[in-house]
Amino acid sequence: MGRGGRSEGAAALFGPELRRLRQQCGLSLRDLSKVIGFTPGYLSKVENGRPPSPELARACDETLSAGGALAALANAEASVRPAQLPAGIRRFVGRCDQLRSLDSAGARTVIIDGPPGTGKTMLALRWAHHVVDRFPDGQLYVDLRGYSAHGRPMEPGVALEEFLGALGVPANGIPAGSERSSALFRSLVADRKLLVVLDNAASAEQVRPLLPAAPGCVVVITSRERLSGIAAPRVTLGAMTPIDSVALIRSVIGDERADAEPDAVTDLAVRCGFLPLALRIAAERVVAQPHYLVRDLVEELDADGRLDVLSTFDSIAVRTVFDWSYRRLDADCARMFRLLGLHRGPHIDTGAAAALAGLPVPAVRVLLDRLAAVHLVQSLGRDRYELHDLLREYAAELVSGDVPTFATCASYVASGAT
Repeated sequence: MGRGGRSEGAAALFGPELRRLRQQCGLSLRDLSKVIGFTPGYLSKVENGRPPSPELARACDETLSAGGALAALANAEASVRPAQLPAGIRRFVGRCDQLRSLDSAGARTVIIDGPPGTGKTMLALRWAHHVVDRFPDGQLYVDLRGYSAHGRPMEPGVALEEFLGALGVPANGIPAGSERSSALFRSLVADRKLLVVLDNAASAEQVRPLLPAAPGCVVVITSRERLSGIAAPRVTLGAMTPIDSVALIRSVIGDERADAEPDAVTDLAVRCGFLPLALRIAAERVVAQPHYLVRDLVEELDADGRLDVLSTFDSIAVRTVFDWSYRRLDADCARMFRLLGLHRGPHIDTGAAAALAGLPVPAVRVLLDRLAAVHLVQSLGRDRYELHDLLREYAAELVSGDVPTFATCASYVASGAT
């Protein structure tokens, strides 16, 4: 890249960071001028876009204890326009109300939350690609690995390194520590119109350092957590409508096969609990077996257990996605969730759950609320909860490996709960 490009990069990156560090040290332009020997007027021009000289960059770096970051920024290439959005699903179906909610949110940050397998990431990407023209300065995307095969969520500092690199900061210009990296990130995007997608977040603490303060930036966060510590409007996903569920299956298997067995397609949607991940996996299995009927898969789901059948060689199984949520629970919540697998029917109140767990109602209420916070159960109002039927089947699998105590079973039966 030519000399002009490097100068433009230095001006875009160096000035905001110089101003931030100077103010952080409590120095005015005149104060800094006296220490480093450059005039206040020249310093002001640099902070407002003039490329710095190498001598100025070195002097500011040493005086403000920037650890080499300012010197590196002075050598940065011209700022790039990041375009990090992954491809969305080609045949996206349904969620019209939720897309309208995202369009009308009118907020700088919005949260998409919900249970595992409800399509949070796909909704975020669908909306992001739809509005990409509103953000001429680009799009940033990161999978924060809150619930994944990696086990540990991504550290905010790692995500910030990826963002700063995408914005043109050289590796040796990225400050050490999340706080300084976060401040540099906010400075760099202060005057930009960027879309930032923080996918699969684990907690509010993980997300906060990644939130720009710029009015032109919009952040979309997806999470299985409520993230109640982030003040933002939210779009909560659940199962799809029966009509949209059938439409999703049809979009994958094609109209010809769907029209040949309309009742079987409807039954397949019901067996999947209208859960988007389960629907898509089931439809992919139909496509992979062109010589079998849709009805054959419905019967297989009835005979062999849905969680065993709802997997393919090239997609993540429904059971695996549930595992990622379950293994993040503490021991008390995990035990409560497993015991819910003993309950018949989708709804349960705190009294019945307390009888199952052999615990006082107040303690069980806390556990159920914690499960609701990660969307493994849904609150239906005071002391009533609902469990999606595939999650209930998963809980039943887990509890079958336990040896329930006589006292727990006896107290549950004595309570008359059903």
